[in-house]
Amino acid sequence: MATSEFATIGGLVLAWTAVSKICFTVFDCPEHLKAKNNGGKKPKAYFDYYGNYVSIAHAISAVILGFYAYYAEGVTYGLENSGLSKLVVFNSFAYFLYDTIISEYYGYNTLPMSLHHATVLIGTTMVIFWYQKYASEVSLTFAIVEISNPFNLLREILRHKKQDHGKQYLNVSLIFTILFIITRFLVLPFHLFKIYSFTHNLFIEILVGFIWFISWHWLFVIFNFALKEVKVFSEKSAKKDAAKSNIWTNSYSVLVGLRKNKVFLASFYLGALALSFGTLFVLHGSNQRK
Repeated sequence: MATSEFATIGGLVLAWTAVSKICFTVFDCPEHLKAKNNGGKKPKAYFDYYGNYVSIAHAISAVILGFYAYYAEGVTYGLENSGLSKLVVFNSFAYFLYDTIISEYYGYNTLPMSLHHATVLIGTTMVIFWYQKYASEVSLTFAIVEISNPFNLLREILRHKKQDHGKQYLNVSLIFTILFIITRFLVLPFHLFKIYSFTHNLFIEILVGFIWFISWHWLFVIFNFALKEVKVFSEKSAKKDAAKSNIWTNSYSVLVGLRKNKVFLASFYLGALALSFGTLFVLHGSNQRK
């Protein structure tokens, strides 16, 4: 890897640090997160709150850069990285490197998010440093999966502001859910299938399967909170009309029961594993791998 490319990554890390500084300066902090209301010390939630703004900036940049690269060059499956596709991957690599350091330092990352960050950093490191290929595929993947993310992050901002019981929060949650399902389960599968078909690289194939598996996990999580928000909103509406049937409350009760059912959860995740890895293996066979 050329020295200039290391310099580019370093410059992008500094750029994301500057974006973070701007977000901490421009956006107001909820009163309950201020140091003066927490014994003179900023809580973890303070850094998590502002981190959402930085993540929104990254999501927007990843979508714009990723689709621009797709418009300009298409997807060059299995070929060497172009300058433009590398820039897209460099941008996200630098962001995740910055965000991982900050979130781990201030201790507000959850275990799933830490694993997510580690997976992205390992994957992009292999693409940039080791293979020096597949940046075109990865840049389009970033663009697709980040489309719904700003709405999810806006949900978190509203939650930190204690505005998670209003209609705005419900609308944002529903938009996020709809976009997530469209991008992850109608658009992304075709892209991942082509990556698997043309790549024939064991590491990349495993990474593709992992992305698909994580999407199934988040679908279940997202469906849970979306149904809960609809239930809360419908219950408020039902108070004005006591005779109105509340199908959402009953549906959510069923879902709560399934969440606590170990047999259902085991079946769901085993099924997700089979769809994520087993189907791809059957379709292409181990004899095609290099």
